[in-house]
Amino acid sequence: PTGVKLEDRAGGTEWSGGGPQALEQVVHLLMGLRQTARKNKDFAASDAIRDRLAGVGVKLEDRGGETEWVR
Repeated sequence: PTGVKLEDRAGGTEWSGGGPQALEQVVHLLMGLRQTARKNKDFAASDAIRDRLAGVGVKLEDRGGETEWVR
């Protein structure tokens, strides 16, 4: 994502910047990582991405080979 800055902190990684489309860009990036994990049968990583997103209010919905997200 353009203009997104990641910073590692004691409590985890935080991100800032990126303008009004930042959330969408970050979610799509994580969805791509999750898709790669699923393709590689790394279901622990795939589930972890899904669960962490759910923890911040982003729900992933897998339908017909595609993934959509809702807030």
